[in-house]
Amino acid sequence: MWWVYVLIALVLVISVVAGVAIGKNNRRLFDAGLANRARSYDFYLQENTFRTTVPNLDSLMQALNVNVLAQQGISVSRDASGNRLYMQSTDGNLTASLTALGSVADGLWAYKFAVDRWKGRNGVIYNSARVGANIALTTVEKAFVTLDYNAVVERTYMTNVTTKTSII
Repeated sequence: MWWVYVLIALVLVISVVAGVAIGKNNRRLFDAGLANRARSYDFYLQENTFRTTVPNLDSLMQALNVNVLAQQGISVSRDASGNRLYMQSTDGNLTASLTALGSVADGLWAYKFAVDRWKGRNGVIYNSARVGANIALTTVEKAFVTLDYNAVVERTYMTNVTTKTSII
């Protein structure tokens, strides 16, 4: 019977060590400015519509720090039409997109950033996917601000979110 107590203690120690390691990594990302600490917990359920003077995705791609994304395990690709950028984590836990919506006013253009797919459990996103989405959105925000300091973002909750549940 003593082995049950040892097993429970071992699981607790491993859980605490893993939690501390995840916390340290997140703190490092926040302190380095790669992710935004002030984001709401459910930000990945929001669409971010940017209004800016940036005329096209080519201009944005020049300002987008793809090296930061690559170092964090996020690849960036473009669709065939050239109107959308896809950001996908190498572990497959996250897919986000930035879509050019076109001209909205005299000299202003609109772009929409959304987290399209994520992995999670019981409707809750995995921490690695949440952090990846935070890094991707922060990188996109920095690129827009670099090109247009007066860029505006409007955040709205998506209404077409579907989740899959599992018995396990």
